[in-house]
Amino acid sequence: MRLNALMLGQFRLLLQVKLLAKKGYSQGDIAGTLKAHPYRVKLAMRQVDRLPYQQLATAYSGLVDTETAMKTGTIDKALAFELFMLKYTGQQSGKHVRG
Repeated sequence: MRLNALMLGQFRLLLQVKLLAKKGYSQGDIAGTLKAHPYRVKLAMRQVDRLPYQQLATAYSGLVDTETAMKTGTIDKALAFELFMLKYTGQQSGKHVRG
């Protein structure tokens, strides 16, 4: 499922931006280090200010697991993505969905 891969890339960028910004890198330095477009980094910096590291790391880890399950065929692609979304959105609202 292409959507999972896109989200995986976005969360990877968010994590990298968060870590580099915490180390004191400027927006331009982050763009250069990651070889990403400066505007994309600017938007990511706005997002990471509102998101705790652990929340980003948990989502990224879940997306990696989902992508692995999809590629190995251990679960239907659509079902794997839906389960990830249910679990992740449930965690964000304080509800835990078992899965």
